[in-house]
Amino acid sequence: MKLKKLRKTNPHKNIMFFESSKNYTLIYFHDGKVVVSSFNLKKFEEDEQFSDFIRVSREHLINPFFIQKIIKNNDQIFVCMKSGQEFKISRRRLHLFNHPENGFIYSSLLLDNWILSVNIS
Repeated sequence: MKLKKLRKTNPHKNIMFFESSKNYTLIYFHDGKVVVSSFNLKKFEEDEQFSDFIRVSREHLINPFFIQKIIKNNDQIFVCMKSGQEFKISRRRLHLFNHPENGFIYSSLLLDNWILSVNIS
């Protein structure tokens, strides 16, 4: 899919997440449609239109609009999407969820066992 065509869609309401696949990117839409793009994930991450999306790992760039909750299970932290998918937050990307500008409640990050419901503003 061409980037110009993708920009015509409203990414905050339609695109749930991007998934890297070697030098391609799979774009997952809210309606279940999956589109393959020849751009790599970094191209989407750097695009201004997708600046609200959060890179949770090397493979995934997610739309915070579709986050349902954040779960800590032992030493691993996961983002649960409204559609049921779970993405592990990489250790080096955890700082993105520990920043007040993202609209999340962060004081719970210091607790041992927690399930955090997301407060998207």
